[in-house]
Amino acid sequence: MKLLYSAGAFGLCAFLVACNSGPPLQGCRIPTPYFNPQSGLCQSQPIDNGTGGTGGTGGTGGTGGSGGNVGACINMDDSDTYDALTYGGESGSDAASAIASDCVFGTFDDGFDPMLGCGGEAGAVLGCAPNCPDATINALGDCVVGCMQGIIADITDTMLTEDCGACYGESVACSAANCAAFCSNPNAPGCITCRCDNNCTPGFDECSGLPPSGDCD
Repeated sequence: MKLLYSAGAFGLCAFLVACNSGPPLQGCRIPTPYFNPQSGLCQSQPIDNGTGGTGGTGGTGGTGGSGGNVGACINMDDSDTYDALTYGGESGSDAASAIASDCVFGTFDDGFDPMLGCGGEAGAVLGCAPNCPDATINALGDCVVGCMQGIIADITDTMLTEDCGACYGESVACSAANCAAFCSNPNAPGCITCRCDNNCTPGFDECSGLPPSGDCD
């Protein structure tokens, strides 16, 4: 299982000419541009995130964890979606992780519109890290889930189940909450340790049930 490097995507902003700051379409298309991670459908009105988010990020503002899901991605439906998924030279769950990472700023390997990304939400996290409110953190996680699911649907004509998709959002939210202020290189030992120490990587492994990366051993 390839490690979900979403936390390290924040470091990309410093090296890009500009990060996308427009309103994300969250993986859906006009005239229904907003993805609802609870229903798994696109809708015409923005999602009301309230204070706790809607995408199952589990109020991850600080600790990560599995958000109540355990083994959410090891089922026939998700296996079929992974089997059909290729992206950026990766396949299966590695491709899903790569898509989730690219959704943070809309820097896609395979030509998807940058407006599908979550630059606005990511920028908000960068502006308040490491003391962001839960609503800001969860908004990024929810957006990444919607973006990821929309791209997966474009590639495979299906999506990951809601519970499985939520594992990716929880991982993004956990990494953003705990590591965005400290990580510029996702492969740096300190960044890997940050995700491990804050239960972001183990939380994703538990939530998804996918083979662990081994980075926290």
